[in-house]
Amino acid sequence: LGQRLAPVGSPRSLFLSARRHRLDMARGLSRELSQQKNVKAQAKVNKGNQEGMSALQRAERDKQVMQEKAARKAADKEAQLAAGVLSPDELAEQERKKAAAKEAKKERQYAQTQIGKAQVKAGLIK
Repeated sequence: LGQRLAPVGSPRSLFLSARRHRLDMARGLSRELSQQKNVKAQAKVNKGNQEGMSALQRAERDKQVMQEKAARKAADKEAQLAAGVLSPDELAEQERKKAAAKEAKKERQYAQTQIGKAQVKAGLIK
């Protein structure tokens, strides 16, 4: 009750109103930023599983797809052998090349790890 109010239009009243306005804006901005942060968090939560399946169901589905793909490849190889497009020696050579490329890729990936780099430096691996 003992406070004196500054007369309207005085520098003090203008300062107080500007300060009050700035605080209101800060609260509004804080609320808006909080809402944006929440939207991003919700998007991350729903990012991975768009199919409505559990991890076990997805794994089972993927396993079945890979088995079907392998069966198709095997049938295609059998058809090529039966038609005479590939000889058994050519097929064995292709398989050997694929296995060698796979092994080389695995070694390159291993050599990129810290342990791999240390072993290469020590001369333990190529």
